[in-house]
Amino acid sequence: MNVIAIIRAVVLSPFYLLVVSLKLLLLAKLLYRWNFPLSQIPGPKAAIWTRFWWIKLISRSKTDKEMVRLYKEYGRCSPVVRIAPQSILVSDPDTTRIVLAVGSEFKRGPWFDSLRLDPATTNVVSERDPKKHQQLRAILSSGLSGKDVLDMEPTVDEHIGEYLRMLDEKSASANGNAIKLDLSQSIPHLTLDIITHLCLGESFQCIENENDRYGFLDALNCGMIFQQYISVLLEATNLLLYLGKLPFVRSRLFPNVNSSDGIGRVMLVIRKAVERKLAENEKGAPKKDMLDSFLSRGLSINQATSELVVVISSGVGATSYAIQGIIRSIVANPDVVRKLQNEIDEVIAKRGKKSLRRVENSVIKQMPYLQACISEGLRMYPPIFSQLRERVVPPEGVVLHGYAVPGGTFVGFNSVASQLNPIYGDKFEEFHPERWLIDDEIRLKRMHRNLELVFGHGSSKCLGVNMANVELNKIIFELFRNYDISFANPEVPWKARGDFVLSDFHVTIERRGTQCICNSISSHE
Repeated sequence: MNVIAIIRAVVLSPFYLLVVSLKLLLLAKLLYRWNFPLSQIPGPKAAIWTRFWWIKLISRSKTDKEMVRLYKEYGRCSPVVRIAPQSILVSDPDTTRIVLAVGSEFKRGPWFDSLRLDPATTNVVSERDPKKHQQLRAILSSGLSGKDVLDMEPTVDEHIGEYLRMLDEKSASANGNAIKLDLSQSIPHLTLDIITHLCLGESFQCIENENDRYGFLDALNCGMIFQQYISVLLEATNLLLYLGKLPFVRSRLFPNVNSSDGIGRVMLVIRKAVERKLAENEKGAPKKDMLDSFLSRGLSINQATSELVVVISSGVGATSYAIQGIIRSIVANPDVVRKLQNEIDEVIAKRGKKSLRRVENSVIKQMPYLQACISEGLRMYPPIFSQLRERVVPPEGVVLHGYAVPGGTFVGFNSVASQLNPIYGDKFEEFHPERWLIDDEIRLKRMHRNLELVFGHGSSKCLGVNMANVELNKIIFELFRNYDISFANPEVPWKARGDFVLSDFHVTIERRGTQCICNSISSHE
């Protein structure tokens, strides 16, 4: 066979044609990405070809600073940044509200599949069907808002009192001297006790035992980091959900009640609580907690278990991060600490004989400077800041800030950058509570409306925001009422990884000399 015949045979072979076809397909795909309508939107060069670079961003210890850098580098002229071949990130508050509005044509995208606890079922945070999602929110709303939960505020008081007793015992053992404390451990313990008590009628007793006996927090942190990574790789999420249908794979990749620790063990604890609650309800026991509320609205045992895991995870992770962010912001500014404690002392002095009793949330809500500190702390450290929460542009496409965005494009949100907005006045990148005390009602209304986005908006607004605000108010009030707090390591106050995964937030605390109210904090007026 001559050379020409050999070449002809190779060229015409099915394998050769397949290889050439695949190469041409890849080339066409690359050219399409290069010339895709999103090519006009600024962003990192790597975003033209892949989403992998985002994994590097969220894996860094200063992810929030990276989100700000991304905005400054590419989003100054327009609050739209391209972050992947088919994805954009918006930081404009008005655009965020439009996309997330109830009834919006921007539907939940495949990103939400990464939030499934079970490959076969969805939950309130992972459900993508708008009607089913709204139905779940309607079922959960009364419980999460506190409407159906008896004694919500006294329950919060009870566990804060327990936390203060723990601090005082440590202080007493140190002969009244300053003690060191890792807030990245103790604050999640406190919020976990509060949310489990409100959900199940009894807490996990983390503060009492000074540990997380089920290993839930470690599992949550690991799970959140894994979820952040896998949510970036949509194909990997689809593969996991597909493999999860196989029983032997499912038991290894997804939490289940047969696990000996972590989220799976907590699922078992919740499952037993659900079964116990059903038995109590048959005997006519009074309904008092979130689980009662969920079951009374028709949730099955499996669905109630899944939803409670989600509620507890959110109630611990996002809330404890917010509390620590506010504490960090305040402690870093001695003048703020002084003003805050002066306001607290004035409130206590006016209460007279009632000073040893718990201070009601209704009173704390009327404290201008404390509320300014909380608002400013939330603005500087918004919870869930690097979660993309991508929506899908409707088929007909849209125009965002002058850019034609085709249907099928994923739209994510830069929560950190949306709070670094000139609407907040001068030096909006700095912690400055006084900005919330201005005499300008119109501007303040706009500022508060913008700040509300840290808890989501529309169909994705946090259902437990009222409960979270009670915790924020009371914990910040009582900590700075009773203790002086300083950083053990001012250079690096904490270590962070991704969304609300904090560690080594070491502080030094010392009792202020005020009379301890830890034994009476849960008392009623």
